[in-house]
Amino acid sequence: MGTFNNTKPFSLYDLTINLSLMDSMYFLRLLRLGALVSSIGTTVFFAENSTSAAGSPALASDCPRLNFDSDNYANALAKNTLAQKNNVALFRAMSQLWLNKDITAANATIRDTYRDLLDGTEVLTPEIADEKFKWQMRLWVRIYGMFNQRDGWFTGRLEPETEAVFHELFWKYAFAKSTIDRADEQYTWFIQGSENHDLMDLSNSFLALEALSKLPDYAEKKLRDDQTVVEHAKAWNAHYRRYADSRVANGLLIECASSIYGKYSIPELVNMADFADDAVIRKKMTMLLDVLW
Repeated sequence: MGTFNNTKPFSLYDLTINLSLMDSMYFLRLLRLGALVSSIGTTVFFAENSTSAAGSPALASDCPRLNFDSDNYANALAKNTLAQKNNVALFRAMSQLWLNKDITAANATIRDTYRDLLDGTEVLTPEIADEKFKWQMRLWVRIYGMFNQRDGWFTGRLEPETEAVFHELFWKYAFAKSTIDRADEQYTWFIQGSENHDLMDLSNSFLALEALSKLPDYAEKKLRDDQTVVEHAKAWNAHYRRYADSRVANGLLIECASSIYGKYSIPELVNMADFADDAVIRKKMTMLLDVLW
């Protein structure tokens, strides 16, 4: 796989949540495994931090740990995706990048997918970004977060031409979705459309804007409310800090008792837990996921 080049914690939900998103069998397996691992981890956390547990010499034996080899699980899932000739091109490309295999082909697949979604249009517009990329955006964000040259977990696997595609997409998507007003405190519990759509629209914009805020060509560009990329990223950072606190305190997700919505909402939280620049947001989103599981 190569060197794991990241100071951020390696999430339990890393590659697998996206590779399995469209495959119900894998997704159900992941849900069961994730629920088991997270519940044990949360139990241990509360046990270790409770007054009665403090200083207990038997703590280690009273609260057994579950060791989960996420690297091996992700490797197996990536290999299986390639062996099955999965027809979702981004899944194949992500699997190759993860395994550090056929990197040139993976980059070409990403660029081809981008051009295919443009559907013959020469220029990506915010409207096309919204219509064509929304349901895949979590995966575009995740691939970039894991493999980009600047601060990816595994740097050196995205070619400059491929990164330029991501940057253009991030700009157009954020331009279509983000306004600083929507990140205001009064909208902490406001849901536009439905909850999973709200997260797809806005958390993906947030992470896209954070990525762009580190690029000189984009950082000071102004969006449709005449505010800069940096200003938007800062506003969404504050919003998602409040978001995590309010969900834990007041009732978690609004969309409940659905057989499908969770698999569209949870990966957005996973991406923020893994890729947000702010260590506080990463911690809050990780804890929110623990409570959700």
